[in-house]
Amino acid sequence: MASHQPDLQDRGFRYGDGIFRTMRIHDGRILLEQQHAQCFLHDAGALAIAVPPDWLIQVRDAAALLDSGVLRVTLTRGRSDRGYAPDPNAEPALYLETGALPPSVYRPMLRLRLCEMRLSQQPRLAGVKHLNRLEQVLARAEWAPLGDDAAEEGVMLDQSGMVISGTMSNVFAVLGDGRDPEIVTPALDQCGVAGAVRAWVLSAGAAALDVTVAVRALTPAELRNAREIFVTNAVWGVRSIQQFEGRNCVSTDFASRLRDQLGPPYAADACGINHN
Repeated sequence: MASHQPDLQDRGFRYGDGIFRTMRIHDGRILLEQQHAQCFLHDAGALAIAVPPDWLIQVRDAAALLDSGVLRVTLTRGRSDRGYAPDPNAEPALYLETGALPPSVYRPMLRLRLCEMRLSQQPRLAGVKHLNRLEQVLARAEWAPLGDDAAEEGVMLDQSGMVISGTMSNVFAVLGDGRDPEIVTPALDQCGVAGAVRAWVLSAGAAALDVTVAVRALTPAELRNAREIFVTNAVWGVRSIQQFEGRNCVSTDFASRLRDQLGPPYAADACGINHN
């Protein structure tokens, strides 16, 4: 049974020994449920944490109680005595937490800045949304005193200086001219989090638009000169970037077409429509 209260002896609390995913709920259902389930199971497998057989039923039951909002699903290795060594008999713990949609959901376009904080490279954890988010916390703190008037999201680089992701989103860039554009998203084989909407864009979204998205290294210079930049996460869906480091992006074409494919409520969000 999922819990709503933290346990101070839980390894997730003590050591960050667990995973989480944030899901958007609309009309009592999980948006992009298939992609979320695949990401969740992948992450649990990467940390060798057993997933409760009824975890998805519990998540659906929690979602059914919400008209609209977000649901954070956290899985930890469970309780254990002090020390880093996992207890092979520990029972994994599932925690469910609901919340309201943030105001940024209703902003049609976002501003992006470059973070000074860089991501550490650890291939074994690459792509996994584990509970250790200190790098993102420190990156987001860089412009926290300025508020959202400065930017809604920040781009994070790895130790080699390559673009990886936003602090809470995946990044896509449309390079080249309008006749033969290249759509690129950074490879996440060394670090970063592989989000559910990113997975959708790479599969169903790209197929619907009859385009190919290249997964490769992306330089900051390429991002600065991109014709179009958009970011994805489970709350925003696909969101266009209006400005990056003071430079205006000239197109929102691919982002708007992908939002249309995602459908409501994501398409309405980008128009600033509050559908609650």
